Amino acid sequence: MHSFKNIIQKQWDNVQYRLNNGIDALTNLSEKFLMQDKKFRTYSLIAFVPVIYFIYRVLKWTIKAVLPTKVYVRDFQVFQTADATWKHSNSKMLREAQKLNFSVNSLNFMRKVSKHNGIGSEVAVPHAVFTSQHTLEDARVESKAVIFPTIKELLEKTGIQASQIDVLVTTCALFVPLPSLSAMIVNEFKMKKDIHSFSLGGMGCSASPIGVDIVNSFLQNKNLKYALLISTENISQNYYVGNDASMLLPNTLFAAGCAAVLLTNVNYKCKYLLKEIVRTHIGADDNAHKCIYKCTDQDGVPGVRLEKSIINNASKAMLNNTTRLFSRILPVSIKIDYVWQIIKTYLKWIIKTKIQKISTTYPKYEIPKINKAVDNFCFHTGGRGVLDAMQAQFNLSDAQIAASRASLFMYGNTSSASIWYELAYHEQTNSVKKNNTVWQVAFGSGFKCNSLVLKALQTVNCNKTIFDRYNPDFVFDPEVLNKVLVDDEQMNTDYELVVAKNLKVKEDKEYEEAKKKFMSRFIAESGASIKQLQEVE
Repeated sequence: MHSFKNIIQKQWDNVQYRLNNGIDALTNLSEKFLMQDKKFRTYSLIAFVPVIYFIYRVLKWTIKAVLPTKVYVRDFQVFQTADATWKHSNSKMLREAQKLNFSVNSLNFMRKVSKHNGIGSEVAVPHAVFTSQHTLEDARVESKAVIFPTIKELLEKTGIQASQIDVLVTTCALFVPLPSLSAMIVNEFKMKKDIHSFSLGGMGCSASPIGVDIVNSFLQNKNLKYALLISTENISQNYYVGNDASMLLPNTLFAAGCAAVLLTNVNYKCKYLLKEIVRTHIGADDNAHKCIYKCTDQDGVPGVRLEKSIINNASKAMLNNTTRLFSRILPVSIKIDYVWQIIKTYLKWIIKTKIQKISTTYPKYEIPKINKAVDNFCFHTGGRGVLDAMQAQFNLSDAQIAASRASLFMYGNTSSASIWYELAYHEQTNSVKKNNTVWQVAFGSGFKCNSLVLKALQTVNCNKTIFDRYNPDFVFDPEVLNKVLVDDEQMNTDYELVVAKNLKVKEDKEYEEAKKKFMSRFIAESGASIKQLQEVE
């Protein structure tokens, strides 16, 4: 019996023999080929070209099948009202609020918030908001008024027909009608029968990145080419007319708005490439789940309650989201610098506490230098306090946070559409250059924090302005926030007198209605005439 070593040696000898024979055969073949005439070699090469091309096509198809399909933002459009009666200042909103059944404390609270909310004088608010009855039809009218013109402008600008849209996604947190908003759009624009349509409700202000995520999944299918994302909010049925302070804050922040975004998997005249989508949901925590909650107050009045814990939950969600996002988008040099800063901080703390015996708490880590990796910031316009915190957290200049402050000042909190208003501001001010990185981030109920990262494919020179078409040269001036955002008339209004007057008017009205009912009933039962009753009276 042969030993194991002999068997291995024999197999190796066979391999060497076959390799030598193969090399000899290739050598002989090449020598014969070279000895042939030039015409034969030419024909041989021509015959070999289709083989090479076939191999190239197979490799290209294989790579495309393995790698995800790139998705682009062709263009987008934001809503701006041309109806002057829709434009409201803080002062006008407070005057309208005096006509409703708010208490003195509620009016004082809204005035106090409005003085520093960072909102200007022309935010869009539909007529139905300041009526005592908010009907379903009012909400439908508002949705049609903001959505339809925005879509029409986008389609006209891009030259795309509504019949070419393969995927339609709408996001609206508080208005979920039947039929849905997406069905309403399909009907208005007569879209094709096999369209993939979705309506996202209850997803809060962070819904737009979720819509982009859905679109991104569908556009991986090469048979689908164009997708339309509509991000909006509806306030006609969601203006709170009660007296719970935790539910009054949305009254001073939210306004009508809409963004229409055209996405595609074909890079033709596209503005942006979708680079990253990072979604974070901390709703497993009961406190986070209920910090933004639609409910009724103790009097049965519906509204949205904002708890004080919203700031802490936003910080938790933001930390989770940015930890994952920064690991993907930050350059290696910034990551190394950040790790070194952590090590230095830890060593300094060790020296103080262990060697110098100085009692001190462990210092907080600094945020990585994100402003070196991101060129254009689009932070959700949750409120002036939220933007102040974001600016401090990421160590941003006034110019870097200007898009968010400008959007809040001009249009208020437009919910999930706000991150597109901010990108519109960047475009109008010509701050989007080719290869720039755009970071859009938004918070929403649940509690969620979602981020989008876009890469600019061109230097955007916005000829037809979409942030403020009425003032193409508009650039936000932070000094406007230091001015009074509520006029002297409202600042000097005595709400106790206003409420007392409203109460008397209400009592007089109730008395007249009761008197009218009594007279009608008395006439019906006694047969007396109105003239006789007036004489008795």
